[in-house]
Amino acid sequence: MIESVILGFLQGLAEFLPISSSGHLVIGHELLGMNEAGMFFDIMLHAGTLLSIFVVFHKKITDIIVGCIRRNPEQLREAGYIVLASIPTALIGLGFKDLLEGLFENPRAVCVAELFTGLLLFTSQWGATGAKHPDNEGVKMNWWRALVTGVVQGIACIPGISRSGSTISAMM
Repeated sequence: MIESVILGFLQGLAEFLPISSSGHLVIGHELLGMNEAGMFFDIMLHAGTLLSIFVVFHKKITDIIVGCIRRNPEQLREAGYIVLASIPTALIGLGFKDLLEGLFENPRAVCVAELFTGLLLFTSQWGATGAKHPDNEGVKMNWWRALVTGVVQGIACIPGISRSGSTISAMM
């Protein structure tokens, strides 16, 4: 029971940082000797995070849905980017399902992926866009950036590679 609380705390702490919560859960399982908890336990932890995202971003989500119903061009464009970014993520996740599931049982591979995430975050400081962009407004989303985001998030299905960290780095 205490192990579940520890992993829940770890999930909550890691999810909103540019580090891999999935990777940290794999390592946490290993360190706590909870190898029998399995994927369902981790999915339930992520479901709690998803619920919190819906609570925090309910206004934005509602605005997009209502905007799409009312055919608001800006909201339709934003929804289109979300759908477009989801396609490569889904293709990668489903296409490499067995390989990805196997990585959740390999703490050494997860550690290598965590190191990759750290290197990616470290090197992203030299990116020419984003916060350092000359016009201080960053770069606007377009269909190409949406596709890149989807591919990066698909690669981040690997436990140890942060979805938020890799997406932010790629967009910078």
